[in-house]
Amino acid sequence: MGARRYDAKRDENEKAIVKALEAQWPNQISVQRAVPPVPDLLVGIGRVNVILEVKMPGEPLTPAQEVWHSQWHGQVCVVESPEQAIGVVARIAGALCPF
Repeated sequence: MGARRYDAKRDENEKAIVKALEAQWPNQISVQRAVPPVPDLLVGIGRVNVILEVKMPGEPLTPAQEVWHSQWHGQVCVVESPEQAIGVVARIAGALCPF
C-alpha cells in the first residue's frame, strides 16, 4: 500500500518539530498529525490544545491553508522550527494551564 496523498506533502521539518515537542515534555504531551486543510499538528498538553501549522522557513501558506486560516475563529500558529514550536506551546499552554 502506497503513502497516502497527504503524507507526501508533509514539510521536511515536521518530524524534527514533533520529536522536539515530545522530548521537551515526555509523557505530558500528545501530538497528532492532521489531514489537510486542517493545520499540520494538533498538540495537547495540560488539558490545553494548541494548533500548529508547520512551514519550511520562508514558505507561504497555500491557497487552501489561507482559506482555512481565514475561516477559523480559534488559535492557530505558524511555526518553522522546533524552537518556535516549543516556545509557542509553552506560552499558550502556560498561560491557560500552568503545567
